[in-house]
Amino acid sequence: VVSVVFLAGILALGVVFRANLAEGAIARWCDSKGLSCAAQVTDLSTDRVSLSGVRISSGAGVPFEANEITAELTWPGFLTPTATLVVGRPPVVRAAFDVTTVTAYGLEDALPSGGGDGGGGAVPSLDISDAVLILDTPAGSVTGNFRFLGQVPDAFEAGLVLQPPTLEQASDRLNINAAAMEVAVSDDGLRGGLNIDVPGASLGETAVDAFLVTMDIAPDGDGTQIIWSGRADAAAYGATSAKDVVFDGLSQLGPVLEL
Repeated sequence: VVSVVFLAGILALGVVFRANLAEGAIARWCDSKGLSCAAQVTDLSTDRVSLSGVRISSGAGVPFEANEITAELTWPGFLTPTATLVVGRPPVVRAAFDVTTVTAYGLEDALPSGGGDGGGGAVPSLDISDAVLILDTPAGSVTGNFRFLGQVPDAFEAGLVLQPPTLEQASDRLNINAAAMEVAVSDDGLRGGLNIDVPGASLGETAVDAFLVTMDIAPDGDGTQIIWSGRADAAAYGATSAKDVVFDGLSQLGPVLEL
């Protein structure tokens, strides 16, 4: 998501120039941030900018690709275009996890933290579907499909479904059969759910078999209520073990989206 917002600011600058100059401006800006960017401007007008064949590289990593990105523009000030809607079809986002931190291969260092380079600082509405997320870990890669529609933090909905991975490193093993998450924010509050199915895992001194967990998130007054439940055929930590484990719980949270 942040990659598409970042590109929206750069795309907005392109409307000031001709298409070929816009492509050169994008390439030079990316180079100044230590990135390598490739894209073709396919539509350029005062209220719309479109790119095809978008590819952002950082060293050996490719944190972002998309067949097409389109930004709808408004002009709140002289020569200060602002993207109001960004549509990505279908983007591929790649990140890396080294057990302690998650990075986007350096792309996160180039992202604007405030006002942005393309005009206003407001985050545009996003319409992203059929997107692919790839997370590289020391034990292998995890791939998922995600979608996002709306504007942060006012109103949006998002979903992520992981493709079943088996991750192994030394004596550690994690086998995920299914994992899915849905989140929606509206005037009513935060809603969502999470489902995870892990046939087996062995991480250090911890091991589980047939582990299932579900979580439901719903508005509750001015806050949010989270209800979770789960079970495992067997669980062990060191010399302690148990069978037919069942658990559930409920949490009440205050406002969580006061950004």
